[in-house]
Amino acid sequence: MIKSTIQGLLVAAIALGASASAIADDEDAGHLHGIWRITRTPINCQSGQQVAPSFQAIMTFHEDGTLTGYAVPPASSPALQSPEFGLWNRERGRGNYSFTDLSFTYDQGGAFAGSIELTAEVQLGADGDTLTHETRIDIFDGNGAFLLSHCGRATGTRFR
Repeated sequence: MIKSTIQGLLVAAIALGASASAIADDEDAGHLHGIWRITRTPINCQSGQQVAPSFQAIMTFHEDGTLTGYAVPPASSPALQSPEFGLWNRERGRGNYSFTDLSFTYDQGGAFAGSIELTAEVQLGADGDTLTHETRIDIFDGNGAFLLSHCGRATGTRFR
């Protein structure tokens, strides 16, 4: 009797564990972490119209909530900008995320010129392999004083 009760509980526990695992897997099917090919487009903050050529970026959203990225905007050079480092969060609602990242800029002589902070609201596509985001780009001088803001939007596809 006790043995059959224990066996019954074990079967129920395994079934519940499998169900919980399936639910977790289904919920995580829309995860952000991974490597993304991103197309960034500078836009006018008021009109939403494109104001400069789009350009490519690579972003990695790590499972621990950190991110790294790299991009070279038009009319710039890899020597003038550092990689991006930041943090991302899951937000309320299916497929909603946000992130903030930081990169440094340098002048033609290689001296520190300032920083760029991106703040974005991300929407993961229903397929889990595409994303879009709206971005505010804040630019600071070498002393940390705010200079100006720009806006952008981006689309991305998961790198596999």
